[in-house]
Amino acid sequence: MPTSTPVYALVTRPKAQADAFGALLDARFGAAVRVVISPLMEIVPLPVEVDFDAFDAVVFTSQNGVAAYAALQGPRGKRAYCVGDRTADAARAIGLDAVSANGDVSALNALLAGKTDAENMLHLSGKHVAGKVAGNVTRLVAYEQSPLELSADAKQLLAKPVDIVVTHFSPNSVRWFEAQLPADFQARLYAVCMSKAVGEAASLSHYRNVRFTGPPTVNGMLDKMSDFFPLRPA
Repeated sequence: MPTSTPVYALVTRPKAQADAFGALLDARFGAAVRVVISPLMEIVPLPVEVDFDAFDAVVFTSQNGVAAYAALQGPRGKRAYCVGDRTADAARAIGLDAVSANGDVSALNALLAGKTDAENMLHLSGKHVAGKVAGNVTRLVAYEQSPLELSADAKQLLAKPVDIVVTHFSPNSVRWFEAQLPADFQARLYAVCMSKAVGEAASLSHYRNVRFTGPPTVNGMLDKMSDFFPLRPA
């Protein structure tokens, strides 16, 4: 990437998660990055009913599932198997006995292997999922990810000849972002993707460089962002 400044990070997660990730970028890279928040989806709860007593444990593949559990007034103390550390932290914060797979859905399935015969589990998910949770798991769609338009600030930035690192956390965010790119955008685009599967959804013709994380975690995303931004001096 050219060393000209400033370099922008375009964060497209749902608003609360985008704000949190933007704060982490600022804390790690400081003045080297200018964060632009433009959520490409909003989380819309769905009217569902569930008997939590019918399940021995719950499964979460995102923090949105934890929020759905809390909104449905799920009981405290239940075992929760979580895709990653931040999801597990969110589950513990609402009183669940959370275990983290520290990875992606494949890592979660590996964690669940050998437990599914003994436990009847509930997976609270969104309408769109990145992968299937295996085993004795009942999936309940408790929210949907509704697409949003790029913000006015993001559109104006894309029209300028500047360097922008776009953060992609799901294949859907890749598709929704690229569908809104104007044919004559002037920005020099780079992408950091949560996983190889997310990176493979990206159209390489749009970007000068596409990177994806090793561990599919927020910390993995931050580590990979350091390929484009110098670390903040101690």
